[in-house]
Amino acid sequence: MQLLPFEEEHVPLWQQAVDDADISPSPLGGPEFNSTTIRGWGNTFVLMANNLMIPFAREETTHFRIVKSDVYTGVSINSLLGITQMNDQIWSDLADLPRRCVIVLDVPEEHYDGNKEKWQALKFYPTERTAYHRIDLPASYDEWFMRPGVHRQNIRRAQEAGLYVAFGGRELLVPFYELYLNSFIRWQSRQVAALAHDYVRFQRLFDSPGSRVQIAEVRHENRIVAAAIFCCYSRTAGYLYGGINFEYQQLRPNNLLHAEIIRYLIDRGVSEYNLGTSLNLKDLEHFKETLGANRHLSVTLCRDRFPHLKRLLHKGSAS
Repeated sequence: MQLLPFEEEHVPLWQQAVDDADISPSPLGGPEFNSTTIRGWGNTFVLMANNLMIPFAREETTHFRIVKSDVYTGVSINSLLGITQMNDQIWSDLADLPRRCVIVLDVPEEHYDGNKEKWQALKFYPTERTAYHRIDLPASYDEWFMRPGVHRQNIRRAQEAGLYVAFGGRELLVPFYELYLNSFIRWQSRQVAALAHDYVRFQRLFDSPGSRVQIAEVRHENRIVAAAIFCCYSRTAGYLYGGINFEYQQLRPNNLLHAEIIRYLIDRGVSEYNLGTSLNLKDLEHFKETLGANRHLSVTLCRDRFPHLKRLLHKGSAS
């Protein structure tokens, strides 16, 4: 086992680990080397132990935490690197992680519920559950329309109004950011974040070494009316950020936008499209379900630096 500063030479190793992994079991994150890591450059380390390669952020001399990310499907890095089966090797790797550190993992609820005793033996305990939506993509685009709630008329309505979708990269970032700010202001009262993200945050997505983020945009008479940033790794993809001109909302631009992203992903053999969390907003959850997405739960697991001491302190305060 090694704990090393995250350097340039780790970037291709990290990307190779991603490409060799199966579909990400972390519902809220993917193992993208991203802007969060860049901001913490010099305070970020990578743990390499057997099959695990995990980035950590240093908060103090003996306190390491798995790097939290807001740029891949919403919340946090997938610390298990796409391992879908919790086999003996994985439990051994987790048991060998450094003891004098705080470790936070996000795993699907079924990964936790099926292994509660093993997690407890490793001193991991659940801290919260978070709902997210995911589309398990079919083999063909036409099969997607057979899903409950997915209706072709929503797509046709947008197409008949003259809307169409184009894909691109950083060259679309300026108009995307304008749409993002428009949407943020419109929904600000329902946002967890008090302030909109700075433009530089989105620039970092494209500046990261080997970045794979893309922008899909909906146009009407050469005007961008909706757009999304998404990222694809191997057989899994995630929606990152989006924006819409609400004057065109009745033309269903978001339905057409995600339909074309789904077509794009299916054509490239991607089998999972993660739409992230919905902040418990029922209308947003309903929209995702009209895309054929299903609601799942993620469990956040935490292991303290001194779990026995914390338990004693908790008992003392309770008495």
